[in-house]
Amino acid sequence: SLPDLLGAFIKEFSQHHALRGGRVHLRGPDTAPGQDASLEAGQRLPIRYGGEVLGELQLEGESGGLDSSALALGEAFAHRCAHLIKRYEAQAWAEQALSRPLLLVGACDALKRMEEFVERAAASQLPVLLRGEFGTEKMELAAALHSCGPRRRGPFVEVNCAHPQETPADWFARARGGSLYFHEVDELPVPLQAQLSHCIRDLETATVQSGQARAIRVIASTSADLEQRVRERQFSRALLAGLEFLTVDIPPLRERSDDIDALVARSLQMHGFNPQVISEDVLDALRGHDWPGNLLEMERVVVRLAVMTGGRSIRREDLLRHAPGLMLGETVADADPPV
Repeated sequence: SLPDLLGAFIKEFSQHHALRGGRVHLRGPDTAPGQDASLEAGQRLPIRYGGEVLGELQLEGESGGLDSSALALGEAFAHRCAHLIKRYEAQAWAEQALSRPLLLVGACDALKRMEEFVERAAASQLPVLLRGEFGTEKMELAAALHSCGPRRRGPFVEVNCAHPQETPADWFARARGGSLYFHEVDELPVPLQAQLSHCIRDLETATVQSGQARAIRVIASTSADLEQRVRERQFSRALLAGLEFLTVDIPPLRERSDDIDALVARSLQMHGFNPQVISEDVLDALRGHDWPGNLLEMERVVVRLAVMTGGRSIRREDLLRHAPGLMLGETVADADPPV
């Protein structure tokens, strides 16, 4: 939970050599000044996300003073807290608005860079293109871009580009005042690509002429190399030009080995299992796999292991029976279980 994670962050942060012997306090934006007498001394740092103040971090040195290294560390930690708070706000929004358990999980540098991108891009009205392999967190980032921005109370319209319903004009009409998300835009039929390009260009023209974006934010995701698709004449160059304003590359799971433990725990919890059923040697195997199907593949594997072992501790020999690809260096989805 968010309180537990913040508590763990604060505990780890307080043990840093620059703050050893001091104290760290965290409070939300609604805490009245003076409500906690322990917060009256020390250095106050705002927990700011974009232009929004989410709370306050207070640092106290052992003897009351703090050096520059402690303050620099405090500012970095306050920014990290802001991203963590926004993660859980995006999760709460997705559960309420979309009935989907979307949550960014992990602490690797690549995920931090993605969250910094969302913080800056969410306040903009420019189109966003999310690029990443199949099974990466495109939907999580799209939800964060909407819920962390000024149109969070407006509609979020998702278009499945492989099986689109209605027309681009209909999509834009339904998304008025909110965000319009094109899932796997590379799969959109060519005739609709031309129509969508015209709608986006009309939106940009209205922005230039009136100074307003007509209150629609366009977000698109792709698993394909769109430049290559353009060269193959399978994707509209005009549409790519209309989408490629703000772009972010979502790292595959094989580049996020430090996040495997947290992602495994999240997958198990989502399906009602205790994360502690995974033994350390099994986690070693999970960290070493290249996961061509990324998060979707990993979730299938760990939940399958939990179900087939009846909730007991999952051991390395269970991998040979229920997920042999992890042991043999093969793709789990394509491996046949032993007879």
